[in-house]
Amino acid sequence: MGSVVSATALPAAAASYPTTDFPQITNSTGATDVTVTWYNRSVGVTGAVSDNEDDYLTTVVCVYAYIGPNATEGWHEKECRGVNGGTKGFNFTLDGSDIVGGFQSVQVRLGHQATDVNGDPGRIWDDEIRTRNRPAA
Repeated sequence: MGSVVSATALPAAAASYPTTDFPQITNSTGATDVTVTWYNRSVGVTGAVSDNEDDYLTTVVCVYAYIGPNATEGWHEKECRGVNGGTKGFNFTLDGSDIVGGFQSVQVRLGHQATDVNGDPGRIWDDEIRTRNRPAA
């Protein structure tokens, strides 16, 4: 009698994408920690932003994705997250699917935003800026 051989298909291993950490960035109103995952063309962004106190200033982190290295050739995608008092986590993707070769650099800007006399958000003031390039393949 012959033996029966069972072949079980194993799931494909998840692709390993390079990541870049932006060590803690601080300003007078708060701080942020950001990690960027470099997908084929897009970038994934995870982290947190914290604010020192609940007052008229909101701590805001904005992440810009650039077509060129060293934050050149203009930013193509941007997302901002803010918090007033406490800490707020975030996780989002900046879509670069239409960029040949994908995003080549990311810039993280930590700033603050004051409310105006009507209680509406005002301009975001950039206090600290950090830029990182896509890791070499």
